[in-house]
Amino acid sequence: MPPRLAIPSPFSRRLTDTRALRRLSVRDIGSLAACSGAYVSLLEQGRAEPTLSVLEGLAKALSVSPEWLAFGVGDGPVERDEVRTKEAPRAGRPRKTQPASEPVESPENTP
Repeated sequence: MPPRLAIPSPFSRRLTDTRALRRLSVRDIGSLAACSGAYVSLLEQGRAEPTLSVLEGLAKALSVSPEWLAFGVGDGPVERDEVRTKEAPRAGRPRKTQPASEPVESPENTP
C-alpha cells in the first residue's frame, strides 16, 4: 500500500497555529491532552485524525472550543496580548508608558 499523502486540513492548521500562539511544544500539548507529542505532530501534518476524546483534550489544552478546533465555529483562541492587558507585563519586555504631562523634578534641582 502506498504511503498516505499528508495534506494539512483546516483542522491541522488551526491546531498548529493555536499551539504556536500559546507557545507550546507538541510534547507539551500532548501531555495536556493525554496523548503523545508524536501523535500531535501527525495531526498537525494531516497524517492522522483525532478521536473525539483527543479532540476534546486538545481543545481544552488550547483553551478553545472543540467545535472551533474541528470546524472553525465557536470560541476560538484569544491573542495572548489581549489577555495580557489584564495581567502584569512579562519580565524582560519593556513596558509601554505614557509620557508624563509635567516634568518630574529631581532632588538636585529643587531650591
